[in-house]
Amino acid sequence: MNAEAVVDAKGKQNAGDRAVAQALKSLNKFAPLLTILVAAISFVGGIVFNALSARQKEVETKAEEWRLALEKVNFEQENLLTTAYLMDSFGADTEYHDQARQIEVEALIRTTDPTIFDLMFSTMLRHSTNQDQPDLLQVARALSIELDTLYESSPSSGKLTLVDFLEHPENAYDPTSNRYQRTLCLLWEIDSISDYLRKAWAGQYPGTALSPGGLDFRNVFLVNRPMPSSVLHPPTNPPQYFKTCKVADKVTSEQGLRLTCQADPHG
Repeated sequence: MNAEAVVDAKGKQNAGDRAVAQALKSLNKFAPLLTILVAAISFVGGIVFNALSARQKEVETKAEEWRLALEKVNFEQENLLTTAYLMDSFGADTEYHDQARQIEVEALIRTTDPTIFDLMFSTMLRHSTNQDQPDLLQVARALSIELDTLYESSPSSGKLTLVDFLEHPENAYDPTSNRYQRTLCLLWEIDSISDYLRKAWAGQYPGTALSPGGLDFRNVFLVNRPMPSSVLHPPTNPPQYFKTCKVADKVTSEQGLRLTCQADPHG
């Protein structure tokens, strides 16, 4: 390589070194900004990570609570109230809400103690929203269907109408029979449902703001109490009404439940 070429190569190298130095000098101007940016990214990343970790821990905690709750579910008569209260604790803000409501419905349907039924139903109603109301009617429908089955299987079903049976079950079954007692228990519960729903729809039940609009009342019996007009005359699928009945003012005796019917206030 001749001298001229060497000089030219060194010149190019020096130019390159100067360009690199200039670039480094320019980058140094942004060093404080880059430091702040990296710190900000790290800070935000820490917040996101902590939030995700907290959320994951919450999900795992709720899952564990649900698992433990399911272990305590028991449909024996003496445990139904505890089961219902336990399921009612899983509110609408939890992913287990719908499953818990269905277990609560099952507990209500299974109880043979109408006073326990009243406690469970009133609690469930207090924590219900308009979207949850079909669960309440699911209970009413199941009890109504059982009443209809008792009517159909009674020796007097060919002589009595369904409404006659609902108002005077003593004309269908021996008052000392288990079926008669079961009929009175179901009538008590239907009477309670009718009263609770009437008050909730009229804005008279604490903690609830419910509307009957759009509900499906097919195969549902209700006691004929003063109801909102949208329930008394729904556009489709109305409930089956019967006269106001009281089960001995809802008091039990050694002989079991006793039924007394009052005159129909609506004629």
